[in-house]
Amino acid sequence: MICVSQRQVTLLLLLAISIGCGRTDRASTPEPPKPESALSVDDSEPAQPEKLSHEIIDWAAVEGLPEEIALFNHVFWEPNDTLSLRQLLRTTDLVKGRSVLEIGTGTGIVALCCAQAGAAKVIATDINPWAIRNCMFNAKQLKFDKRIELRQVSQKSPDAWSVIGPKERFDVIVSNPPWEPGSPTRVEDFAFYDPDFQLMKSLVTNLPNHVKPNGRVFLAYGCVTAIRKLQSLTTDHGMTFTVHDDRSLDDLTENFLPGMLIEIHTANAR
Repeated sequence: MICVSQRQVTLLLLLAISIGCGRTDRASTPEPPKPESALSVDDSEPAQPEKLSHEIIDWAAVEGLPEEIALFNHVFWEPNDTLSLRQLLRTTDLVKGRSVLEIGTGTGIVALCCAQAGAAKVIATDINPWAIRNCMFNAKQLKFDKRIELRQVSQKSPDAWSVIGPKERFDVIVSNPPWEPGSPTRVEDFAFYDPDFQLMKSLVTNLPNHVKPNGRVFLAYGCVTAIRKLQSLTTDHGMTFTVHDDRSLDDLTENFLPGMLIEIHTANAR
């Protein structure tokens, strides 16, 4: 039997949509071209939002956002990964008036929700150039582009902090990182593969250097092994770990949805 994760199934479905002949929900959007290897994309100079409509393969409504957001070819989409995180953003003042870093923005769904919830500034990073373009497009559409800054991570340096300055600190850090052990062969694979948890390790190791005093850190994971690894890593680095979820890991399958919201407390955070 061949087993695939929910993330892989979602990505395959999106690729199938992009190859098929159906049009998007908005009649004014032309059919996208057939996908090509994401590794061949020129990520040095992302195109401007007004030139990106041909990348769109679908539109999606997101609770709390005033308009539908665009889903681009080659960009991972699974909103159930971050349900609890987005609910927290909608129902509290977690990010209101604060600086936010999102590591791995994808379509920009969480960064956009942070902006909608009143964040003063959001820096969103991603290794996938199509994701950078996707978030840029959506930020422009929702008129959040003045408060959302996009930063492209190089495949040669995929560390969680590679595009963050050594003195940059944030009030809130959020991420829905990859959690599967496979090796990426295309840039879109970085959405669900984290070989030997290298991204997780880099994120945890330098986390205290980028959180402001009383800052908060929230990660969304949907994998039992990854969550247990995260708990071990945070303990090893003198941090505490809170699960904001009523479910028990012992009762869940290895990969599950919705994702589980986890808060990491560093020494300089509450």
